Amino acid sequence: MLAPRFVSPRLVVVVAGLVLAAVVGGIAGCRKAEPGRLVVAASIPPLAALARDVAGPDADVVLLVEAPPPAPQSVAVSDARPADRAKDARVLVLVGLGYDEALAALAPAAVAKQRVLRVGDRVPTLSRDDGTPNPFVWLDPQRMRLAAKALAEELARADSSHAAAYRQRAAALDARLGGLDEAVEKIASQGAGPACGSPALAYFRERYHLEGPGLAPLPGAEGGSAAAPPADIFGPVGGSMETYGTLLRSLAEACARRPR
Repeated sequence: MLAPRFVSPRLVVVVAGLVLAAVVGGIAGCRKAEPGRLVVAASIPPLAALARDVAGPDADVVLLVEAPPPAPQSVAVSDARPADRAKDARVLVLVGLGYDEALAALAPAAVAKQRVLRVGDRVPTLSRDDGTPNPFVWLDPQRMRLAAKALAEELARADSSHAAAYRQRAAALDARLGGLDEAVEKIASQGAGPACGSPALAYFRERYHLEGPGLAPLPGAEGGSAAAPPADIFGPVGGSMETYGTLLRSLAEACARRPR
């Protein structure tokens, strides 16, 4: 018969602590959103990036559409992730301009005091050749600076207890976007090749004064191209300001390339 082994009291305490931590962690992982906590739903990654920076730790941000849709001129409900991601949203952030209006249906109007920010209504816009609004406003960081300020005000109205924090973070984001704009401008100053000709890049071209042989005229100009948008107009998956910066720098580098 084996003699009972001595177990160190210290070991018992450590094991018990690990078990308790695992239980608490599991409960935390299953915990629902804190009642009354602000939830913001953003349609596309660049707008989610904006919302996350402004919201900070005071609100939860959910992203509805992670990748550019098959029909790049607009976003449909079928392109979005499960609708329950937006069901508790009290602020919905859309591009507007006919691009993602269908996603408004994912955030039920029954949500108390629901607010909808359409970025296209808060920034100067360009038109396509057929007279309809060009929706790709997020490809100009100057317009995104305006959107950040508008978003801070919407969050402040929806959650007044954190209004000052939202505005402070929006001011900090404005400075970051200004720095990003300067960095992209240095790359874009090298000139523009044919890769920059898509109408989806009209805001990008306008901001950085990109002109060159083989480029499509800006929408609204005679003979404007009907070329499709670039394959990646959302940037890397994730929806952060870092990925948004990567998107703009990549566009600038692509535009600066000349065919050999």
